[in-house]
Amino acid sequence: MRINVEIWNIFVVSMLLMLLYAALNPACSVINTALQDSDTQLTSKLGYISMSLMSLVSIVGGIIAPPLRTVMGYRSIMVFSALLHMAVYIGMIILTEWAVLIGSIVTGLGEGIIWVVIPNFVTITSEHRNIERNLSYHMFIYNFNGIAGNILNYLCLDESTAITDSSRIRYFTVCTVFTLLASLLGGVAVCSPSSSDQFSSLNEDSDLRLISDIEPDTTKLLPDSDTEKTIEYNSEEHFPQTLYQRSLAYIRNQASGHLQSVACTLGQFPL
Repeated sequence: MRINVEIWNIFVVSMLLMLLYAALNPACSVINTALQDSDTQLTSKLGYISMSLMSLVSIVGGIIAPPLRTVMGYRSIMVFSALLHMAVYIGMIILTEWAVLIGSIVTGLGEGIIWVVIPNFVTITSEHRNIERNLSYHMFIYNFNGIAGNILNYLCLDESTAITDSSRIRYFTVCTVFTLLASLLGGVAVCSPSSSDQFSSLNEDSDLRLISDIEPDTTKLLPDSDTEKTIEYNSEEHFPQTLYQRSLAYIRNQASGHLQSVACTLGQFPL
């Protein structure tokens, strides 16, 4: 049976994000309580600081994502950025101040990278007429992270009012396993010819669409030299600029969202 590459890619990267955030989203709410209930001198203030750092550093991750993707390719960067999400869990298992802060910074980088890379991957591995449909499927699967995350919390945390050391270690170990499973999914995504690092074939298709959109009479009025210049410009510059602009748009959206998260977190900071 032949597998539809578009559907396969959507399923794989959507499950990747779903597993990552089924662990990370509820873990962010557990961190403050776990710090407060621990036997160490650490308090929930460290949790507020670490969450703010994670949100701020994710903006940097979004900025460095496009050049990193160019160097590493889509599959490698998805695996790499997914693995970075483990850092905050390892920090909470070790439970020292520096471990928690460094873990939050590394995880923030992974967040920023993956939220630029995956939407781009879904877009360029989809046929033009299917892009909106595929992005809808992608977000549909991703949004199941809320259900999976709540089930994770219910099964891993004790029913007592405090989070003990044993339940904390068990909880963040399970979160680490979720992240490892997500990173494995990044390795089985199919990079079709249109999503390879060499965009030549996609550029040619793009040029054909652009030239064919011009009315026949208008095309006849164009001098041969002008037509050649248009094709040369489109094939060498048009698509990479579009990809870069799309990345910048995601960076701007992520930056504004994370700055709001920082503001909300600081608003809860105990004086």
